[in-house]
Amino acid sequence: MKQLLFTTTFLIVFGFTQASVAKNRMKMYMKQLAQQQQQLGCETSMNRFKSGPPDYENIIKNSNTFWNDTSFPADATSIQWTDTPYTRNGLYYHSSAKWSRLNDLCPNCTMFGTGDYLNDISQGAIGDCYFMAGATAVAEIDNRFKKIFVNPEINWAGLYAFNVYVRGIPHVMVVDDAVPAGSQGLSPSFAEIGSDGSIWGPLLEKAWAKFANNYEFIVGGSPNEVVQFLTNSPTTSFKTNQLSLDAIWKLLSQSDIQNNIMNVVTNTSGDAVCPFNLACQHVYTLLGVATVYNADKTQVTNLYRIRNPWKVDAGFNGTFSDNASVWNTVGFDGKTYAQQAGHVIADDGIFWTTPEEFVQSFINVFTGEYRDEFVTSWYDKVDDQVANSTNPSKYAFTITESTPMTIRVVTYPVRMYPVSCKKTTSIHKVVLKNSRGNWIDYIQYLEVSTSFMNLIDRPLAPGTYTIEFYPSWTEGDIKDYEFETISK
Repeated sequence: MKQLLFTTTFLIVFGFTQASVAKNRMKMYMKQLAQQQQQLGCETSMNRFKSGPPDYENIIKNSNTFWNDTSFPADATSIQWTDTPYTRNGLYYHSSAKWSRLNDLCPNCTMFGTGDYLNDISQGAIGDCYFMAGATAVAEIDNRFKKIFVNPEINWAGLYAFNVYVRGIPHVMVVDDAVPAGSQGLSPSFAEIGSDGSIWGPLLEKAWAKFANNYEFIVGGSPNEVVQFLTNSPTTSFKTNQLSLDAIWKLLSQSDIQNNIMNVVTNTSGDAVCPFNLACQHVYTLLGVATVYNADKTQVTNLYRIRNPWKVDAGFNGTFSDNASVWNTVGFDGKTYAQQAGHVIADDGIFWTTPEEFVQSFINVFTGEYRDEFVTSWYDKVDDQVANSTNPSKYAFTITESTPMTIRVVTYPVRMYPVSCKKTTSIHKVVLKNSRGNWIDYIQYLEVSTSFMNLIDRPLAPGTYTIEFYPSWTEGDIKDYEFETISK
């Protein structure tokens, strides 16, 4: 394993702990959850991050009652900040919802349920398809998915902790299991409990809402945000109209082999319905690819396997819709196309498209490259009142062997700033120099992007390098940031 030698390096071992409780514990009934007043302002989300988690291991081990997260209370302020300058009133209808404990709504539920993780996610009455689809894409691989969950066992306190990343920095995000549950408090308003009794969907969505101040601020976004929050993987995207069908197939087939995290989005036009009866401006999970062959293998058909976070696909009317007769075609080795692809007829949100239908349906593809062997090194800079667009902050590091890597500098995501706190998008520049002061590479980017310097195919030679960060701060910026390298 390669190790970077930094002038200032902090090494964090990021593990997880499990807490077990008796399965048949006495169910505690709560008529009303305790209401706590949280402090609302431009730095609320940042302050939650900086304060760190409570002593969750002790709470889980010793609590004899349900634990209430006072930093993200079970009240209207965790839905939207009504009557403040920090809201668009986008979830006003839901702000009066009753809150219920998931343990009360489903006493026999478990974190992951009894079935496939991929079938657990079902989007609720909030526009966070990008989060639901992104989380599903991460869940495709058990190893990377389960690392997120610090204590997956159901516990008496109703406290659940998640390994996430804020500004690229490993962080344990803690929530309780109270969720908005409509006017009667009978079922979750947003992400639903899985049909197999899984609760990770609403809990992970709640952690995302806590990160973003409240539920209102998770409406709309990019799946790459979610991938970085859950895995800190390098992410990229491309437009389907910029590549040929063959180039897209080759790229995504290789991405599937590498178990990359993949999502796609339909046209963002004002139409409600896009080609093949798919929802417009909607994010889907790209689960993988398959190829089916006719009997003598003279005809090859490539297919993309896609999942709708609404968990329905009955309306899809492409060539390979669920009940299309083409699935019954007997092909190579006596197997039908359905058998070759592993197709199952069910209104489960999963459907298949041909390459031609794929580019007609989806305008963008998002990918995240996750590898267990990645080595992440980082340095955190807080409240930098000196660096600016002409006077850079500098970070030096030394490598002892040829090293492929990515480099980036991460500020707080715009999502963490409430409405009216930041009126202008910041533009930053990162320059990489060698020991002689020569430029090796640079990037200039909007803070809303997930840009990074990609040196995977151009490994750095052994030596000492300096990263220079030129921030163009705007009014309202919190001047904290992280220098980060991810190496193979």
